[in-house]
Amino acid sequence: RGQRVVVNPANIDRIGPLGRRVVLQHEVTHVATRGMTGPGTPIWLTEGLADWVGYAGSGLPARQIGDELRAALRAGRWPGTLPTVADFRGDSPRLALAYEEAWSACRFLAREAGPAELLRLYRAVGTAADPAAAVEGQLRRSVGMSLPEFTARWRASVRAEFR
Repeated sequence: RGQRVVVNPANIDRIGPLGRRVVLQHEVTHVATRGMTGPGTPIWLTEGLADWVGYAGSGLPARQIGDELRAALRAGRWPGTLPTVADFRGDSPRLALAYEEAWSACRFLAREAGPAELLRLYRAVGTAADPAAAVEGQLRRSVGMSLPEFTARWRASVRAEFR
């Protein structure tokens, strides 16, 4: 009953202490924020926030966290779009990249407007009757840009940092 984190011991033992910490912080973030999300919350926001929290304080450099992103950029195969539900399916060839894209988008917003604004966006979208309008409205309030403008600036920052 209720929210919980289920851990596969075989998998969690393979990733070492730091990996376990990141994964558990990520998953606990989902549990802790479940009441703030709704069915229309964009998956890049729910997974991105969870990874942003998961990696916080890890000491890992961004280039190491975003190694799939870097590889996709260098190979010229990065679409530069926010990941979708399909990208997060377990059988998606873009799964690892989708997590890094989502993390980097939330990290970008936290750097541009501050962590409090990232959390305000998360709350506003999760409780909104129209999540898409809430994303637009909150982005305009927090960083003064529309979702397409945010996406373009995030894309440029990723290219500058991870190339």
